[in-house]
Amino acid sequence: MAKNLKDPEERMRRVILVGQIFGETGMSTRQLARHISETYFPISNCTVSDYLTRYVKMRPYEVENIRKKIYENTSDSIDKPEIRKRVEMNATLFEQGFTIEEIAENTDTNMWSVYRDITVRLPKMDEERFKNIKTELENNSHRTKNQK
Repeated sequence: MAKNLKDPEERMRRVILVGQIFGETGMSTRQLARHISETYFPISNCTVSDYLTRYVKMRPYEVENIRKKIYENTSDSIDKPEIRKRVEMNATLFEQGFTIEEIAENTDTNMWSVYRDITVRLPKMDEERFKNIKTELENNSHRTKNQK
């Protein structure tokens, strides 16, 4: 997608947006590409990686924050019993009608950790349960898009 973008100012705006969203969320490049494509503009995983590289070159003081986010994104494995317990609890709360934001607030957990618990870790633990939850996640996503 980056090759199709001719306006250097628009490209710079997108580089900054990608870098800022990554810094806030710590999503993987694939998750980030999907999120940005659904919310803002079409972008590929490859372009997200390219933009993150550009972002770090523009703002070298962000390198440590980005490394920290990558570590945070990979450190919570479902092999750990406490993580499995948190994923189960977050899935149960979501099934009871709480939003991801409400779960994060009520459990004092980072919103993006709750999001990853439900969208990344739960399918690895219980694919059938995730399939039941996925429909409601998609409905929430469509409601959010329509509000923008």
